[in-house]
Amino acid sequence: MDLTSSKRAWSLSLVAAILTMGALTASASAETFTTTQTEDIAIPLVGNGTPYGVEEGAALDVQGGDGPISKITVNLNLSHAFPDDLDIALVSPGGDSEILMSDACGGTDLVNASITFSSSAGTPLSDGGPCAGGTFQPSNFTSAPTDNWPAPGPGAVTTSQLGNFANESPNGVWQLFVVDDENPDAGTVNSWSLTITTTPALIAIPGTGTSGKANPYPSLKTFNTPAGKVISDVDLEINRLAHTFPDDINMLLAGPRRGADVLAMSNACGSGDVPGNDLPGFLWTFNDEAPVGLADSSHAGCITSNVKPTNFGSGDTFPSPAPAPPFGSAMSVFDGLEGGEWRLFVNDVAGGDTGYITGWTLLMTTRDAADTGFAVAST
Repeated sequence: MDLTSSKRAWSLSLVAAILTMGALTASASAETFTTTQTEDIAIPLVGNGTPYGVEEGAALDVQGGDGPISKITVNLNLSHAFPDDLDIALVSPGGDSEILMSDACGGTDLVNASITFSSSAGTPLSDGGPCAGGTFQPSNFTSAPTDNWPAPGPGAVTTSQLGNFANESPNGVWQLFVVDDENPDAGTVNSWSLTITTTPALIAIPGTGTSGKANPYPSLKTFNTPAGKVISDVDLEINRLAHTFPDDINMLLAGPRRGADVLAMSNACGSGDVPGNDLPGFLWTFNDEAPVGLADSSHAGCITSNVKPTNFGSGDTFPSPAPAPPFGSAMSVFDGLEGGEWRLFVNDVAGGDTGYITGWTLLMTTRDAADTGFAVAST
């Protein structure tokens, strides 16, 4: 019998049922929350605002988002004697940079103007002004090819689309970079805030705080084999994992039978934010036939979607009720088993960073339970 035969027709139906179950397990609705920075940013006659970007006051630490961004709006309470001088950019924890306003509103004073930037607003700010409070599209009227925010700012930025933050993790430090590019007027960003809507994620990493067990812990799903069949091969698919320090993540898949478990991931992929501005999250299929595992500390080495279970640590343990070590290192530990309830345990082993998984599933092939797996000798 061919032990690596293609997926049975029942597998397709099973996968559809699994995906439906995953959607029902996730949060019932989107979450919207606002985080505010109330420290003033002083805008000089010319040059960088103070504080600037990475410094407290111009940086906003967002935590608690349990899924990818679906919408973001930015509010500035702004005063300036000649707002056309202003170049203001927002940088996400993942490194994406977008212009909020540049060379807008002319020379009429802004005094404590509450301006909200939203991609769904009807119009941009006025080019020549005057401007008042309200909700507007991000607005860039520069005559140069690009605007530039000096280091440690993002440098040249060409886009002004808040929609480009979609699918990133909201968690981490957001930075506001303010530059006055002409003498002789000054002003203040009196406060600024982000209002973020996230789509539901199946698993929040961790469930609370910035370290510890994910929520739920474990994530439970049922994958049954047909009567008279056992597993001949199984792969674990992780659909869009995001984390601001993926090296912190330990992931264990436990099968229906005690002692059958695999440490899929431990101490891999380094410190690079995922998703960053180059991908919407890691999409992995853990399987024994993959040519390589995940990279140890390389962000680029973790973008591949087809990987072996990977462990760069030693002595890994998981909080109860997870199984105790030792753990399996290959998906083949599940071969020969019937289906049933499967458990995915995700643990964040270090503080300071957060993330999520939007979904997971198993891809199985089966064989007859009575099949020994050996070819029949010819006579």
